[in-house]
Amino acid sequence: MDNIVATLRTTYVDKNGKCPVILRVRMNKKKVELNTGVSIEKHNWDKKKRRIREDAPQSDSFNLIIGNAKKNVHMIQVRYKLAEQDLTAAIIKQEYRNPSANKNFYDWMDNEIKERKGSISKATSDMHKSLLKSLRAFKPNVFFKEIDSKFLEDFEHYMRNKEKNGLNTQSKKFRALKAYLNRAMARDIIKTNPFSKYRIKRGKNKRVFLSEEELINIITHYKKELFPEKYKKVLKYFLAACFTGLRISDIKRFQWEWIHGDMIILKPKKLQNVNAEICEIPVTDSLCKLIGYKIGMERIGPVFDCYTDQVSSRYIKEVGKLLELKKDISFHTSRHTFATLFLERTCDLATLQKLLGHSNIQQTMIYAHTTDRKKKQQMILFNEPFANLF
Repeated sequence: MDNIVATLRTTYVDKNGKCPVILRVRMNKKKVELNTGVSIEKHNWDKKKRRIREDAPQSDSFNLIIGNAKKNVHMIQVRYKLAEQDLTAAIIKQEYRNPSANKNFYDWMDNEIKERKGSISKATSDMHKSLLKSLRAFKPNVFFKEIDSKFLEDFEHYMRNKEKNGLNTQSKKFRALKAYLNRAMARDIIKTNPFSKYRIKRGKNKRVFLSEEELINIITHYKKELFPEKYKKVLKYFLAACFTGLRISDIKRFQWEWIHGDMIILKPKKLQNVNAEICEIPVTDSLCKLIGYKIGMERIGPVFDCYTDQVSSRYIKEVGKLLELKKDISFHTSRHTFATLFLERTCDLATLQKLLGHSNIQQTMIYAHTTDRKKKQQMILFNEPFANLF
């Protein structure tokens, strides 16, 4: 094993007349010098024992620091020897200066997710847990020092080819991973974020929604009972989401007690741990007829008997195929449909923000798109005064 000795660097004296205590590590007939962080006056150093004299101020504490520094270097040497890896001067300096680099990233991230419980939404927490599961499937154990641009490239390849993740899913996972690495930087566990040299690819976030004609077509088939019972069951709460803009997480826990007269009053599940905003949605005549509600009626318990999220979206996709819709719809299409049709009818972005329960208008702006049909209608109105002038 290479020798590790403590010595006083007398060639450097600071403004207080103190010299730094360093470690000299002999490696392959070369010497590597490492700073212990301890500085003392020259006469307080015992050359023979290679330690601070016992009668010197704070000698016990300083000697303990020097001893721990020697142990850390020794552990680095042992770790590389057991792994049968070459230990160079550059590596030992890097490992000595940043011992946290050998900390297990997955264990740290798992603990961070637990500590953030209550400060982030359950949906966000679940997504972070899913990311951690993907990372462990990609590579069972990873230390901070192993996370570099090559690691990110390989993980991207794994998501694309093994997990079959699209660009949007990859981007979402990478943004979450980058956020945790930023937290590690804030705690001085790492010095730089590997994402500083890696560009996160982003796909176009295409939001699928139903047009008025498509929604009316579904409602017509639903009323005429032209669907099998399993489709009719899921369509009932899918249409309710189209009329209210509620997420599937809120549709699944929708209670009759939420309806107060002509208003639905709830705290959206997704935002419960983020803010205490209450969402109020007026009850429309269409919703009343769909769920069999009359204003003033008193009932308790769940409004809908829902399938799992996966089954709900699968059945909705099958309904789309039966009706030959040229769109890849899912249950979340209902929320996009509500937002898009509401804006087309009202152009009231501020009210839509309140109905969707968004705390920031920027969240609502993603729905401020217009269909080609709406563009044509608006251009016809614009051109009306000039149409007969040519």
